[in-house]
Amino acid sequence: MFDEESGEGSGIAAWLSEEMGPLGFGPARFEIYRAPVGTLVEDFLRPPSQEKEKESDSAGVLSMHYQGRMTRVPVGPNVGRKVPLGDTGLSVEIAEYLPNARLVGTAKFASDDKRPDNPLLELRVHVPGQEKPIRQIAFARRPFLTLDAVHGWDCPVKFWYHHPAVKAVPGVEFLAVPGGKLYCRVGSRDQYISGREVRPGDEIDTGAHFQLRVLEYLPSARREVVFRPAAPSTPTGDENAPTAAALVEVDVEGTLEQVWVKQNDATYGMRRLDTAAGPLLISFGYERLPLDFTLKLLEFQRGTNPGGMGDASFASRVRLVDRAAGVNDEFTISMNRPLVHRKYVFYQSSFQEQAGGDVSILTVAYDPGRTLKYLGSLLTCLGILVMICKRVTLGRRGGRVAGERPARPSAESRSAAQALAGAAAEAAPTGHGSLAGSR
Repeated sequence: MFDEESGEGSGIAAWLSEEMGPLGFGPARFEIYRAPVGTLVEDFLRPPSQEKEKESDSAGVLSMHYQGRMTRVPVGPNVGRKVPLGDTGLSVEIAEYLPNARLVGTAKFASDDKRPDNPLLELRVHVPGQEKPIRQIAFARRPFLTLDAVHGWDCPVKFWYHHPAVKAVPGVEFLAVPGGKLYCRVGSRDQYISGREVRPGDEIDTGAHFQLRVLEYLPSARREVVFRPAAPSTPTGDENAPTAAALVEVDVEGTLEQVWVKQNDATYGMRRLDTAAGPLLISFGYERLPLDFTLKLLEFQRGTNPGGMGDASFASRVRLVDRAAGVNDEFTISMNRPLVHRKYVFYQSSFQEQAGGDVSILTVAYDPGRTLKYLGSLLTCLGILVMICKRVTLGRRGGRVAGERPARPSAESRSAAQALAGAAAEAAPTGHGSLAGSR
């Protein structure tokens, strides 16, 4: 467990584990690895200099750890050759170098081109007394990702592949080794600037605008995840918003194990259990519907900010094949450029870094009431237009009525009116005359 403290004095505490994966804090990344043997500390604290790697071999350097000893060899001159590890009788064959590896089948890889975007080595470990060699791989970006879990064996040789194209990631990396010790190194400006052993309470200078302090370290720990009932809420897209979760009990070779899965969650939406028959994946997501067409990822492109600090953009080049509509074209889906086909809209939402390469994540939207929404918008616009026309028409009519003034009487009509008024006054008796006559 570590604590991040920024320049303003505010701190953030969080647990870091291999299972949870890396944590991000702005452009910095924090990650912990578990080394199977203690000699891997040499590769972690003192990796080959990138300047020497470029001068000696553009394919990088391979470190091999066996029986407490480390052997380093350049990759280029040794591709296709067996490299003996001392006088042990064991040798390692560098069978193939793939500069830009991608997964093409079950534990099978191929290189798209010669760009060193995802360097990988195909290795064969020749053990004395064994007829067939042990197949192994070494990723430059993921040094501890191997085929041991896939094939159910433990290769006696451990590898760390260093390649000059793989730069140091800004942030802090930790390495847990057998015996309970913990080491760290700081990445800054494409290089590792410091590395040492750390203990709980130690502070780590990141060279950035924040400090890192180790609060607690558990050499062997088990994470327990528990979900509690929550009040229903309207979906907002927030990953921390309440959603459905299920507690699943699995019988693995006579041992009952309970795991929580959360619907469509990046961390808990899929759980993996290792069994003798292979890995068992348990997922909890949304209902899957057939699209009636295919969408294949051809290339994923990432654009970084100046200095490589964070991602500025990412896009996916895909091929859409719809036999019914006669479509077989390539399209580019970016953050502000979705792909619309039939009733679906594909958005570029995010991506994930994996050993076989970056995984593009697309969001598919389908709105069955889209036609009604467009029709409602059109009716609203027509209604506003009718109201405006009525108001203009009524305004014009009111102006004409107000402008019609009554005609002024002529001189003859005024004289006739005065004569009639005088005659009416003479004919009418007065009140005083009547009172005087009664006396």
